[in-house]
Amino acid sequence: MQRVVKLFTLPKDARKDTITALDCRENVVFIGTSGGLMQKWRLDQDIAKEDYVSRQLNQVQLKKKPVMQIIVDPTWPRIFTLCDENVCVHSTDNLSTVFYITDGEGGKSQPLKACSCIAIAPVHKGTHRICVATKRKLHLYTYKLAENTHHLFQVLVMPSAVQCLAFQGETLCCGYHKEYSLLNCYSGEATGLFSLSNNQPHIKSLDSEHAALCRSGNISIKVSLKDADIKNFNPALTRDTIIWSAEPRAIAFKHPYVVGLLPNSVEVYSMYEGEVVQALTNLSGAILACSRCPSTKDNLCIATAKDVYMLVSASIETQVKNLVDNLKTTEAFELLHKNSTGNEALDQKRLKQTHIDIGFAYLFRGQPEPAFEHFAATNIDVREVLIHFPELLPANAREEGCVLHNWEPTEPANNATIQLEERYAMLHQPMHNDDGSRVSIDSTAQRASSMLDVEFALNTPTKLMAKTIDMVYLFMSSRRESCDEVQQRCIDYASLVVGIMKGDKRQNYDLLRNENHLDLRDCVPKLEDMRLYRELGLLYYYKEEYEEAARALDKADGIRGMVAGEVPPRVG
Repeated sequence: MQRVVKLFTLPKDARKDTITALDCRENVVFIGTSGGLMQKWRLDQDIAKEDYVSRQLNQVQLKKKPVMQIIVDPTWPRIFTLCDENVCVHSTDNLSTVFYITDGEGGKSQPLKACSCIAIAPVHKGTHRICVATKRKLHLYTYKLAENTHHLFQVLVMPSAVQCLAFQGETLCCGYHKEYSLLNCYSGEATGLFSLSNNQPHIKSLDSEHAALCRSGNISIKVSLKDADIKNFNPALTRDTIIWSAEPRAIAFKHPYVVGLLPNSVEVYSMYEGEVVQALTNLSGAILACSRCPSTKDNLCIATAKDVYMLVSASIETQVKNLVDNLKTTEAFELLHKNSTGNEALDQKRLKQTHIDIGFAYLFRGQPEPAFEHFAATNIDVREVLIHFPELLPANAREEGCVLHNWEPTEPANNATIQLEERYAMLHQPMHNDDGSRVSIDSTAQRASSMLDVEFALNTPTKLMAKTIDMVYLFMSSRRESCDEVQQRCIDYASLVVGIMKGDKRQNYDLLRNENHLDLRDCVPKLEDMRLYRELGLLYYYKEEYEEAARALDKADGIRGMVAGEVPPRVG
């Protein structure tokens, strides 16, 4: 799902330093070092080489002590840094200092000291809330970006020193030495989450999920941060958890992946799969920092002591395909929704194609009912469905622009893959035995039943094939009046064959007697092969091929009675 791309190494003038902080916005990366440097890098994608070219744009010396945090404002050209226990706001253009976060307002205010961590919460465009932790206090500010001013609106005294923060809306999630808690930034009302034993707290804000992940050893626990009355918060509730193979140093997030930065590897957890789907080990050392990715456009970057890497996700199309292959349909549509292109026509095209892909995923697993529900939500060419039921498709339809969909498993073939192929094969109704005699649905079911597992056999092959035939017929009937003549011809042919398979003469007589798009070239060989001379006679008769109709009817038993009872007077 992810691949690691090395972007750059600290340049020679900073080789004595190590990387201590990292954040990015879209294709620009900002890093902080142990020597108090802040650098700005630009990433350009080399399409031909499927790689990235990095170049350093700027560098400033903040202090002589390590840069502990860098937060790039996702909506405004500003950067927040925590260095030497001071919080400073910089311009993203040239990294110049705009102002320090102070301990008050007015001329006597001084830069706030002893800062341990910071968090920002966008309120609306142009205004943020900022929270700065200092020992046992939280200082809360309103920051107006256009005016470059910040106003202290609250100071909260905490039970112990706050070591990490997440901030969304009016809710703060705080990590202390021995526990986590939630509190409201205005009222200060707090509620405990859960306690820690000997583990250091770590919180990762999941901005697009309105939640945060709290680390407890090798487990990350998801906690909702939606603005609500925290009096109603129930700490005993069962919550989503992620279990890593070791305690992560840090956690990164880019929807739909949560990335655990472990001592010797990187593990990738899919929120849709609900499990760790990948482990990456080809890195030059332990991961020390990662970017935040508040937007899906931001790159997910991680850093070792000297090198910066990017985790490149699989394309949205590939991610959707993997979800479809595993029949995670709700998650597939949610992923499309969260990654809209902004082009309504293109989004609708992707949505319809996903419905089609899901339909075939169900069909190839022997589940016709949901398959045809998804087909019905699209304008799929009916031949794309019928081509998977060769007996229902006219012989030359493939030559007229028909698209063949193949099911290709994402993993190498195994027993489960073979079983799926067998299940799909059971949807079909062979028309003849090897000796040329007609095959009934019942006999096909008996012959196939030994190939199916117990669970699948609960829905017997007889019922499955009958259901499939019914679903094909209903789907074709619903499309008959809304498609072009070529498709109508295929629909009527399929309807005729379905009637033959079901032994429903009345259905076929009604089809033959009314206006239809049956083609003699398609139907005559089939009806002659099946020795259905009455149907053949009616087909010729209503196509006004009277001599051929007479020859066909002469071959049928009881033909005189049938002609007297069935042929309407309009033919004359």
